[in-house]
Amino acid sequence: KYCLDTIMKYTCLRKMLEWQMEIEHDWSIRTGAYGKGLKKHIRPEVWAELECTYVGAGPEENWVALFRTIDLFRAAATDVAGTLGYAYPHD
Repeated sequence: KYCLDTIMKYTCLRKMLEWQMEIEHDWSIRTGAYGKGLKKHIRPEVWAELECTYVGAGPEENWVALFRTIDLFRAAATDVAGTLGYAYPHD
């Protein structure tokens, strides 16, 4: 649970979503400390996907949240990599 919520979502996914948001706004805005303004600037469907990665303490729902987190990260990272001229390591 700690790894999913803190490392994967807060540290990695949040940063990737910030980059995606900044690319979409031509690097002209920032989210603020700890992603505070992220909701205001990302596409609503991306925010809805992010919300679905937060769940309670049940093991089964946390597995679902883990895979949703991975899928959302992959989608954002593929977009960011392509825009910045990098190849996303699909393997």
